[in-house]
Formats: sequence, C-alpha cells, structure tokens
Amino acid sequence: MTYPWLSEQWARLVERLRADRLPHGLMLAGPGGLGKGALAQALASSLLCETPNDDGTACGSCHGCRMFAAGTHPDYQHVTPEEPGAQIKVDQVRELIRFMALSRQYERYKVAIIEPAEAMNPNAANSLLKTLEEPASQSVLILVTSQPSVLPATIRSRCQRIDIRAPRSDAGLAWLADQGLGESDAAALLKQANQAPLLALQLAEEGALETQADFFGQFMDVLRGRGSAPAMAEKWRSGNLERMLAWQIEWVDEMTRFLATGEMTAAGETATVLSRLAPLMGTQGLFDLRDQLIQYRRMLTGNLNAQMMLEDILQAWSQTLDLGKRKTA
Repeated sequence: MTYPWLSEQWARLVERLRADRLPHGLMLAGPGGLGKGALAQALASSLLCETPNDDGTACGSCHGCRMFAAGTHPDYQHVTPEEPGAQIKVDQVRELIRFMALSRQYERYKVAIIEPAEAMNPNAANSLLKTLEEPASQSVLILVTSQPSVLPATIRSRCQRIDIRAPRSDAGLAWLADQGLGESDAAALLKQANQAPLLALQLAEEGALETQADFFGQFMDVLRGRGSAPAMAEKWRSGNLERMLAWQIEWVDEMTRFLATGEMTAAGETATVLSRLAPLMGTQGLFDLRDQLIQYRRMLTGNLNAQMMLEDILQAWSQTLDLGKRKTA
C-alpha cells in the first residue's frame, strides 16, 4: 500500500471512493519526503484495478494492474517535467486535456497525475482550468505539490485539498529502524529532514551525516584560525548550499537553547564545540547571526556566486564571534 503515516489519508480516500464522493480534482499537498507521490500512485492504481482488495488497494494481478505496472494503461497519464527541475509546459497540459476528453477504454476510471504541480508554467496552469471546471465522467485528476501557494487560486479552488504532514517522531524512527538505521542516526537524519522519513532515508543513502560532520569540522577550524576561508569555500562551493545553511541554522539554534536552558540535543564533538562557542557569541549575537543566515537562505533562489556566499557566511560567523569576545573581555 502506502507508507504507514499515510494510513489516515488513505482511509479517507477509500471512504470517499466507496461512497461515490471522490472529487474529480484532488490536490495532495505537503513537504517533500512524505510520500505524496506514492499516495497518488496508490490511488491511481486502485481506481484502475478491476478487483480492488478490501482495504481499497489494487490487487496487483488483474489486467488493469498489470498494465498500470508496465506503464501502458490507456486510461492513465502521469505528467512530469521533461527534465529534472524544468517546467511543465503548456503543450504537455494540452495533451493531457485531450487525453482526459477521450472516452475510457476500460470500465473503471480515467486518471491523471501532475507531479509536481507547481512546476506548471502559467500558461500550462491556465490551460488546465477547463478540465477542472468541466470534468469528464469517471475521471480523476490528482495534483501533487510541495508548494500549493505557487499554484493559481483558480486551480486551488477547484481541487479538494488533502494535506500530508510529517508523522510523529516515534513513527518516523520506527519506520527508519525497519529500513536498517540505528536510533541515533535515524533521529539525527529526521532532524535534518524536518521529520520527513523518506527524505531522512535519502540523506542516509547520500552519507549526509558524514558530510555534515566533515563540514562542521572544517567550518570550526576556520573560526579557530586553523584553516583558510577561501580554501574551504572553494572546496564546498559545489555542495548543497541549502543544506549547509540548514546545518548552520541548527547549530545556532542549539547554542541559543544551550544558553537559555543549559540543554543541547547535539551529541559528541559537535555538542562539545558548540557548548564552548555559545558563551563567546552570546544570545544577541546568535539572534543576529540567525537573521543573517535566513537572509542568505532567501538568496539561494537568485543567480549567486556560491564561493563568495560561503566566504561571506564565514565572515559573518567570525564577526559575531569577535564581537562577542570583545563584549566579554
């Protein structure tokens, strides 16, 4: 079926389907890494299945299921960008509109998924309106999005929205344990992933904890005067800047919490270094530094020089540390 934290949403969808109240337009909205696409696929396969199971899932063995698994079902389309990170073009949506207008070849449903829906350019989104306003019988259009606010209000108002939220920490930890991750690593990865289990698993496969530890060590060496800021920026400029900024914001939050409560959720060498650094930087300095890091994160969408940004960030940390030292001298 789908992931365990999606069981409630799945049950509601099945209930609506059995009561013949499933809307023609559905929007599955929520952060990445929670399985929205998998939920959309599970619903599509159920709608096209000739003999669904008692829990609403597709049987997996009928002719409809075999065609769906092979990607050849004539009553199904999945619209995605032609290249990763690209837009969904108006011609793709027009082709989808033509598809949805055709008669069904089998007795079940006509189903289409647009994923990610926020990738539609304005012309593509506008072209979709008529299909949502005048849907064909027994048709379901599923929009999967991590950024529903990007979609036009006219699109959002014509879809029934289902919000997908991160599971409780214990549920995420249990699932990651089933994937073979230890509790401490799983907890750290969930924290990095904002409690999204699938993103946490992806981070684990990418070696994110090891990368973070390496980045932390080199970053702190620069602050101690043991390393070169330009050299470090050069090494890391091709890395994931968004993730690096998220790590730094997490460090600042850890130090701020430590100054306020004496507690820290970080462990090992990271906790030792941050607990020593926090009093030197001071609460106000950390607040100001956090604001600067947030501003840098907002700049990521622009055309930026990654190495220059990293050098600027290192300078912001150094200035905050120097100011704090002068105040405590």
